[in-house]
Amino acid sequence: AKRLVEVGKLAGIKTIAVVTDFNWPISAAVGAGLELQEIKDTLSNAKEYIGSNLLKLAKEMVTCVLMSCGKATTRSQAAAMFDDVISSGAAYNQFCKIISSYGGDFLSFDRTEKLIDTAVSYITADYSGFVGDIKLDELYKAVEFIISHKGEVDKDAGLVLMCAEGDRVTEGQKLAKIFYSHDNNRYFKVAQELYDSFKITKEKPSLNNL
Repeated sequence: AKRLVEVGKLAGIKTIAVVTDFNWPISAAVGAGLELQEIKDTLSNAKEYIGSNLLKLAKEMVTCVLMSCGKATTRSQAAAMFDDVISSGAAYNQFCKIISSYGGDFLSFDRTEKLIDTAVSYITADYSGFVGDIKLDELYKAVEFIISHKGEVDKDAGLVLMCAEGDRVTEGQKLAKIFYSHDNNRYFKVAQELYDSFKITKEKPSLNNL
């Protein structure tokens, strides 16, 4: 991050790096269709995704940009500007304009109806406690295996987290929702890996800031 900032300065561009904890997932969704749906829902205030840090990180980055270019003088002012464009729908409308300018169809983002016909399975907690760790490398590897169906991409496949690290959970509580096409049996080959990606502990873990 320091080197990238220095390169920016050498090019005469004011550059800021935001360093995040890679042990935390940024998005609650994995899979192209589900990720687009999360972005749409987040920008349009349609749905709050448990365990998603997408909006939190975006707010931090936009705050840095607004202050560095002089549009805001304080963090609180920049944060208020961010909140306003989200709540008013201006951010979502601008996003749709950007997609349209590239020839995309923003109306096709909504996957809700499409996902109704998709097979769904859940990862549940074996016992009560706290979500001590979500092993992202193992989780993503298993999800990618499901998505790569028959040598092609299963556009309906993916995962949505239903918990966050540090959350208190009870036995049988849903931790994640898995989507896949009805003819895609790859989920059953990595079901154990998906379960093992969630570590339930008796004590609440101490977490770093995002």
